Amino acid sequence: MRFGRNLHRYRVATWAEAYVDYAGLKSILSTKLSLTCSSPASTPREPIPRRLRVTNHIVAALKAAAGREIDIVQSFLAMRVRDIERQILVVNLRWGPCLGSSITLDYRDVSKFELEDLQASLVAIARDIDQLDWYLRINCEAVNRIRRKASAVLGLELPSDQGIFSEAGLRKIFSPCTTCLSLVDESLKSISDALGHNQGSRPLRSLLGEKFNGQIPGHVIDHLRAGDAESLAASLNLECQPAPWESPEQQSLLRFLLQVAIVHRSYLCQQVLLPLLRSSPGDSRAPDQDYLHKIIQQPGQPCSPDFRQTLDLLHASQRRLLQSEDSLGRLPLHYAAALGLDGTCHDIIVAVQDFKWIGSTEPLRMSLDAAGYTPLDYAVRHGCAAVIKTLLPHCDVAGNSKSELLASAISSGFIEASMYLIKEQWGLGFIGRTGKTVLHIAAEQGLTTVVKALVAQTMALVHINSQETSNGWTPLVMACIQGHGAVAETLLQAGADASTRDYRGWLAKDHAWYLGHPNIADAIRGPGSVALPAKPRKLVGAPSILPRPLPTDSVIFITLGTQDLYREVAEIDLTPYRRRIWPVQVPDSSLTLTISLDALGGEQDYKFALPVISDTCEWPCCFTTANPDNAAIVFKISRGPGQQPIGTAVALLASLNQGLGPRREGLMRDFTIPLVSDETGQVGSLVFTFLIIRPLNPELLPPTGPQHLKQEARTVLGGHRGNGRNDSSIRNLQIGENTLKVQRTQP
Repeated sequence: MRFGRNLHRYRVATWAEAYVDYAGLKSILSTKLSLTCSSPASTPREPIPRRLRVTNHIVAALKAAAGREIDIVQSFLAMRVRDIERQILVVNLRWGPCLGSSITLDYRDVSKFELEDLQASLVAIARDIDQLDWYLRINCEAVNRIRRKASAVLGLELPSDQGIFSEAGLRKIFSPCTTCLSLVDESLKSISDALGHNQGSRPLRSLLGEKFNGQIPGHVIDHLRAGDAESLAASLNLECQPAPWESPEQQSLLRFLLQVAIVHRSYLCQQVLLPLLRSSPGDSRAPDQDYLHKIIQQPGQPCSPDFRQTLDLLHASQRRLLQSEDSLGRLPLHYAAALGLDGTCHDIIVAVQDFKWIGSTEPLRMSLDAAGYTPLDYAVRHGCAAVIKTLLPHCDVAGNSKSELLASAISSGFIEASMYLIKEQWGLGFIGRTGKTVLHIAAEQGLTTVVKALVAQTMALVHINSQETSNGWTPLVMACIQGHGAVAETLLQAGADASTRDYRGWLAKDHAWYLGHPNIADAIRGPGSVALPAKPRKLVGAPSILPRPLPTDSVIFITLGTQDLYREVAEIDLTPYRRRIWPVQVPDSSLTLTISLDALGGEQDYKFALPVISDTCEWPCCFTTANPDNAAIVFKISRGPGQQPIGTAVALLASLNQGLGPRREGLMRDFTIPLVSDETGQVGSLVFTFLIIRPLNPELLPPTGPQHLKQEARTVLGGHRGNGRNDSSIRNLQIGENTLKVQRTQP
């Protein structure tokens, strides 16, 4: 249950509806399995045993449901891959064949501003690929876990390399992005090297200028780089005749010069060029027609005024570009919203609604871009509350109660944006495809302020006791499962029904006790369930994580992270490495951690795909050795098979002591060790715990005489507290040394 309970933390918040319904697939397996456990025995005359028929029915139902879920993932994945391919196409059209071409650009002696602009575009593509790769990883993990659960409880082998449980189909859709990421990293490394090489030298080249095959004199480019507006105007009058620059060739040249001025952040040169531009009969999505979009993406220019002053420089025929789309289908308003420029959004809206100024009666456009997002979507995705307040009054109110924008803001943890959307009653009626409402999402995230605002709504759209469809959980149950005490208290005060049972028959209080949240359980008045229904399952042999040691061998347990429930640490931190390789992007999902034992007895190893999912790292690595005092645990992080590791750490276990004595092993003992590289030094750190189990000393044999246990009159439940630190403020039952308090209860 740990993976499903934390699934909302692994998801990309704005894509929550496009993930595999892991809880729904688990519930199908559990519900159908109860039929198997309760079905009567078959009679000798039945040609097919009844339990076998039920099992076949379970497998068919599970495959059908999983097939529908994977279709959703495939459609979403293909859509996002197409969006990344469009971004690559735009970069290549603007700068030349950067990616996916046999021609390699030479970045030596290129302007710093041009390289930084290209670098920012490539980093954005790399991050989108990284995010999509993580989306794929979580969905594949969910499907594989369902497959393993089904195989275990049904006693059937469901292969992972064929049928609906195969990752091959999903990986094939994503494969263009994998190739693209390696090309992006190569280009980013070349750009980074060029920036270091060109530092302090006078740039002699312009990538944008080379697209015109040297038709532009070099001194004109120099004026643009220096922001020398007077010299630029003089050069234009001398170089290009006749005035007033109305031929298609001259207009194309002006648009190019404006792009160079924008990249070099020269607003004074833009003032010279913008009034000379005229309307073009060509496609408004052409790369050189998106200069308003580019101006918005280059904020903080020297001497840059409000965007409205920039608009006033436009010729009347150019004002229509405020409502035009670029190659990605985005309006200028899309970029202003994504960057959180509420003032620019306001200037655009005022200008478009000034029909006399713009010369058109076309209403303000809030259309979808090629990726399927409106300007308001971008504002919510980035948590720009000020932009949301600017855009929302101009959005179509039809169907706004069902909008998923509020759910997206809550999932992302954007409290200010969520509060404004709630105030405007936008998205209160949202119900996800798994039956979750915005109140479910807020309770799961632990956003007490948002929960208070939602339950204060008088509209019937927010149902405080609604049950989602996978497990029948109410918002109160979700707060109990996640341990959000303040949220649970808020829901109870608002009238949440604690007597509502989920599909397994559990109460909210049962979940609180089961998951170790006694403070929440105490806050819920009334008793819990007298007896909880057992989860139906087929009994299988308990899996063993232990190797088969020799009688003289010791067993070493290695666990990533810490065993201290009240200490939050990252198992692996590669921040120093990422800083050193910037701007090259290395997604966590492309890395592998190998843990091996290097001792006199040989080598054993375990591999983990990164990032480490929480319950995966709780499964210990087990090593056997006849010489534990000389054992060394080696940790290596690499990008792929056969490649040199990017970081290595070695732990000499005999030197890691916590003062417990030579014959005592503490349960709470985590260590942080550095990951180092020969090339870059320290690249990060790793946290792990270990425990050594040694063979029984023959001198410490158990008693040979009879032993008697005293039988109590009643059942006695005993417990002790303490985690080795004698912390009296902790109310949860713990296991550890330094017992602080012993509790005895006689029911």
